[in-house]
Amino acid sequence: MTKKRVFTVLAIDGGGVRGIIPSKLLMEIEARTGKPIAELFDLVAGTSTGSIVAAGLTTPSEHDKTKPKYTAENMRDFYINEASKIFPAVKYRQLMHLLPTTSGFYDPKAFEDILEDRLGNAKVGDSLTNVMFPAMDIKNYKPVWVKSFKGRRDPKGWKTMSLVDLIRGGTSAPTIFPAKYAYTHPNPKNPEITERHAFIDGSFFAGSIARRAYTAAKRIAPPDAEIIVVHLGTGTRKASLTPEEYNKISPIGLIRGGDNHGSAIGMAIEMSNIDINEDLRDEIGAKLFSFDNYITPGEADSPSIAIDNAEPGNLVKLEALADDIIDNRDEEIETLCKMLEQKLFNDDLHLKSKESFQNLFNMLDEAPTLKELEFIHRKIIKYSSKDMNFDKITKEEEGIAKFAKKLQEKHIVELERLFNVIRDDKRVQVSDSLNRFKKYGSKLLKPFKRNKNSDNSKNIQKKPPNPKP
Repeated sequence: MTKKRVFTVLAIDGGGVRGIIPSKLLMEIEARTGKPIAELFDLVAGTSTGSIVAAGLTTPSEHDKTKPKYTAENMRDFYINEASKIFPAVKYRQLMHLLPTTSGFYDPKAFEDILEDRLGNAKVGDSLTNVMFPAMDIKNYKPVWVKSFKGRRDPKGWKTMSLVDLIRGGTSAPTIFPAKYAYTHPNPKNPEITERHAFIDGSFFAGSIARRAYTAAKRIAPPDAEIIVVHLGTGTRKASLTPEEYNKISPIGLIRGGDNHGSAIGMAIEMSNIDINEDLRDEIGAKLFSFDNYITPGEADSPSIAIDNAEPGNLVKLEALADDIIDNRDEEIETLCKMLEQKLFNDDLHLKSKESFQNLFNMLDEAPTLKELEFIHRKIIKYSSKDMNFDKITKEEEGIAKFAKKLQEKHIVELERLFNVIRDDKRVQVSDSLNRFKKYGSKLLKPFKRNKNSDNSKNIQKKPPNPKP
């Protein structure tokens, strides 16, 4: 068994009020380890609402500059207590975007007042650990990464930016908040010289930042460290559209979206997030811990996918979704917490995956029929998905799920290869059996065919000769 020191990365997705989900997961991590997030993670990254959580957990306390100002529980309470003030119910708000002289945006003053009350004058560079936040700078028309890396040069002056300005601008999602200027002081010798940036929501290009955070970690982590990435999602839409349904959505619907179908922008971001996370898993395998769950629009117990639904009942459903992730991924969370506490990467994960691989291979190899083989294979693919949770596992699938959840990427790939070999072999066996049956059956039926033909010949009456004229 080998152990290596780790460099830990936390990446938190965007999603408006759905930020309550990662906050709840981080509460669990803090409770199990007894340590604050800023101490457990060497790099914390957050986009859109994720930047609120990330900033809150890494901003130092006024009373003790070595400790964070807020706990994960404080951040959970932030959404419960403040969401309805930030997103008050406004009738016909979406319609206002189409009317002259009206914008339809929420009034940002309540949000700005809350941020100033909670974060005060804290700057990006004050953070207790390395941090990074994405935003779209429409003034300079480019994506930017506002970051503070300890002991690294800061030529653009990102460390001097106010956290309030950063978050306010970096959460300006389309139709939600207007764009906002943010300022930096890039020249420490002349602090009165400022540079102005016009920020909108970072989710435009970085809805999920696990991949980019990993790239940054490779630059700042010690060369002998294993990089561990913890990705926290805010719920992924589980829906489908037929071409007919998609074609019926109006242009306004594609922009504005809704719980059932979402917007074209929303779908593009969600698909991009899924693809980026799958690409990262292909590269680092078991060193990626990704926690997310499906939101199914339209179902009674499912929360809303909308980023601004601050109704108390919806917040309760979002918390319940986070609780489901914690319950279903308990063993994985426990493994992660031990790793975070010890700051060591343990190859036990590989050994567990190897054992699970052998058990699942035996199941595939011993499947009595082609149908049973394909059933086992489908369930392995389903339960080896690390990004989603499955709260309803049938008794028939329990054994498969138990092992599939522990598989590392390379063992998933190898099982796929072996499944194809076993399936092809069984198809050949079935084909040979059918050919043998046909051949043997043909021999058995030959006498009957002869007799039948003989009987038929006896029953054929000869035609009387043509009468003579």
